[in-house]
Amino acid sequence: MISADQWAEISHALLYLFLFTGLGLTAAIGCLFAFGVAPSLLDSVDASQALGLLRWLAYPLSLASACLAVYALARGLMLGVAVAQQIYPRGWI
Repeated sequence: MISADQWAEISHALLYLFLFTGLGLTAAIGCLFAFGVAPSLLDSVDASQALGLLRWLAYPLSLASACLAVYALARGLMLGVAVAQQIYPRGWI
């Protein structure tokens, strides 16, 4: 039977996995903007030079999002495995 503490740990693991999804999407969108959309618009002179500043802000944003996504994934998986071992105490294959 699953206790209330284990349900709380499961909810924390799911929260970290949802954070991983959101941060991964943020990193991907930031990379697409910084490496694809902004340079294309700047080269074709369809956008002002202020977009160049936003491009350089997208690089650290996508890097920070990617690092936090990796941390959230690792934390969520560690919590999930710990709860699964509490629920099913036998060895896994």
